[in-house]
Amino acid sequence: MLSRGTTAEPVRDSLLIQLVRHGNDLPNGSLSHRGKKNIKKLASKLVVPDPTVIYTSTAQRARESALLVAGHFGIAVTLEPRIAEVATTRDGTAVPPRCRLSPADCSDGDELWCDVIQRVHDFISYLVPTGASSVVAVTHSGVIDAFFEIVTGSDHVELESDYASVTTWRRSRLQVHGWQLVAHNRFGAGAT
Repeated sequence: MLSRGTTAEPVRDSLLIQLVRHGNDLPNGSLSHRGKKNIKKLASKLVVPDPTVIYTSTAQRARESALLVAGHFGIAVTLEPRIAEVATTRDGTAVPPRCRLSPADCSDGDELWCDVIQRVHDFISYLVPTGASSVVAVTHSGVIDAFFEIVTGSDHVELESDYASVTTWRRSRLQVHGWQLVAHNRFGAGAT
């Protein structure tokens, strides 16, 4: 079931992953006042059953968002480069990430989409056998799209993920391919 209002309850023998998109940011990469406010609001509404760990992208706005969420739960934040933002040149000439199919599609500093998929896949493969039951990962919209593509086997997915929103997935440890999308874009800054 897909719903903005669904709560994520723990299920025995499952892994709950909550992908949090960072809050609104300023041109220098730090969180804006609005971004901080929205992330604090999100943290107070999260129903995370005893998160084992909070992972964060290395980007400043994601780290700041993760620290606000972690402060709510009183646990530490772990930097995780595999959920970093898609590397893109900032000169306005970059080909959209999902269209970067070969090095010819990239400028210096651009990341191929297959490389994004691989590193997010590596992160998922790392998480599943850890025994963690509840994980929060503060990341970016492109990583949320890649996660969706990987666990569903889809191609060229582009979800609308608001700033300060949560996408929740549950995976049964009893099934080989048992991912369930619990909620997408929950608590987003654009949510009413």
